[in-house]
Amino acid sequence: MTVLKAVFFDLDDTLCDDAGAWLRSAKSAAQIAHKERGIDPRPLADSFLRLSEAYWMSWAPVTETRPLLDIRVDQWGQALEEVTGSRDPELAHRLGHDYGIRRSRDIKLYPDALDTIAVLKDYGLKLALLTNGVQLTHIEKIKYLRLETEFDHILLADAVGSFKPDPQIFLEAARRCGCLPKEAIMVGDHLINDVGGAQSAGISAYWFNPNGLKGGPGDPVPRGEIKSLSELLEILEPQLP
Repeated sequence: MTVLKAVFFDLDDTLCDDAGAWLRSAKSAAQIAHKERGIDPRPLADSFLRLSEAYWMSWAPVTETRPLLDIRVDQWGQALEEVTGSRDPELAHRLGHDYGIRRSRDIKLYPDALDTIAVLKDYGLKLALLTNGVQLTHIEKIKYLRLETEFDHILLADAVGSFKPDPQIFLEAARRCGCLPKEAIMVGDHLINDVGGAQSAGISAYWFNPNGLKGGPGDPVPRGEIKSLSELLEILEPQLP
């Protein structure tokens, strides 16, 4: 059996509850519009979330030069225009500012994340964080979550020039960790980006699936599935050095 030398982790919704913080922050910010203008907060939050997701799923962030607050203000302005017919720049700015504060404050690591990382480090494994998040948002997020010193290497997609599921970001992580692809594993919540991408680079992958989701036809099949990060330790024990 190949001895394990490195473990790669995804960030959002693998180590931390990013989706939950995103939803809560948008809904809370939309309440400001309700209190100040009587605007229905539900369609406003829904509009903002749709616009935000479309933006961050596009290639636009890679070449974005505006400050993060300006991007969020623009998205709230678009949402206001969709719902009320007016961008209301003053209100959009308050919503963008409030959303940003809540977004940073509400995001949390999963309870067993740091303990799991600590055990893996005690075994002498190299650890790398691989995220499709861009520098514009994720440098701030990683610092807030105090993960800068927990990993030997942090690979942000736009800095590396490769976005999961492109195998190059996984191969670069292996190179930095000084191991062969077969000597590493990937842990992530996304079947295509994390599991499929790792497998295309010759790296075994475990699907972090706390909500018991089902894979679809044609989705990559992970080496294993875990509902909590701590489960990983028992699974990996035979491969640990």
